[in-house]
Amino acid sequence: MSAGELEQRASAPKENVRRGWSWAALVAAIVLWVAGIPSWGLSVLLSPVSALLTVVAWHRSAHDAVFWIGFGMNALLLIGFISLLIGVVHGDFSLFFG
Repeated sequence: MSAGELEQRASAPKENVRRGWSWAALVAAIVLWVAGIPSWGLSVLLSPVSALLTVVAWHRSAHDAVFWIGFGMNALLLIGFISLLIGVVHGDFSLFFG
């Protein structure tokens, strides 16, 4: 086996790379971010769904740019969800007026 053959094999695209779950996590994050504009950020309540898609993508997809962008967006949504839960538990704010 020559060096040229090894280089050709290394640069060949992999057939088994599946990005479907990465795209699903990214699209879910984008939808939640866009839905947060008219709802004043209350779409963060749905962030566990997109976090679940990110976990599935972590196990089933390649860790390429699509995955990492979706991971970052979903991580920020999940941080917002956790801070909302902490605020409600400690009584710092309420989800309802009054």
